[in-house]
Amino acid sequence: MDGNRLLRLLVTMSLVGVVGLFAYSLSLEPVDKGIGEIGTDDVGSLVSVKGVVATAWKTSRGDLSIILTDGVDCIHVYIPEKSVPGDERLIPGTVVSVSGEVQIYAGELEIFVTSSTSIRIVKESTSGSIPPGVLAEMPDVFAGETLRVHGSVRNIHVLRDENLQAIGSVFDLSADGSEISCMVFGWDWEVDPMGITEGGTTVFEATWEYYAREAMWQLVSDEPSFGV
Repeated sequence: MDGNRLLRLLVTMSLVGVVGLFAYSLSLEPVDKGIGEIGTDDVGSLVSVKGVVATAWKTSRGDLSIILTDGVDCIHVYIPEKSVPGDERLIPGTVVSVSGEVQIYAGELEIFVTSSTSIRIVKESTSGSIPPGVLAEMPDVFAGETLRVHGSVRNIHVLRDENLQAIGSVFDLSADGSEISCMVFGWDWEVDPMGITEGGTTVFEATWEYYAREAMWQLVSDEPSFGV
């Protein structure tokens, strides 16, 4: 083989190698996906999603778990302690962009994040609260969680026993066409309204529970717990 042919062969092999490396590098880049588009076929692949933090909590080991939602679908995001970003703005209502590997844990899809730089805040939450629509669409996800929910107060009234003693006050929280039921045990709204008015806007902090007797989900609190 003469020198020119050998040179052409080496150049060709180098180009093939560069193209191959470029294609491989593309396969390592996260693919933009909607939360509802992620399925079992994506397990093992890198994805990038954007959504609202519905709830976030740390485990006893310091790992961070986030439920991310787009208002219709949700997915669990898991961040090991060594990769947890030191950002206190990761609270309910914060819009974030997350990149990570799709995995299945305990039978559910999740995004496993290995770097603190893979979480980017798109828009900060101003109240640390979530809208009623998120709870209405995905009630099971938040069962037993203490949440801050914002909305307009509707249909507020006091429940009384046969002796006219207040059992508690009930009302609906409404926002953007969605509505959820709320109950505060032992609170007599008519005696002490706590600044809560029909049609007024508030943030209510309570536990999300299923009320089997009425076959419905509701926010429940043992005392008035309102914010702004």
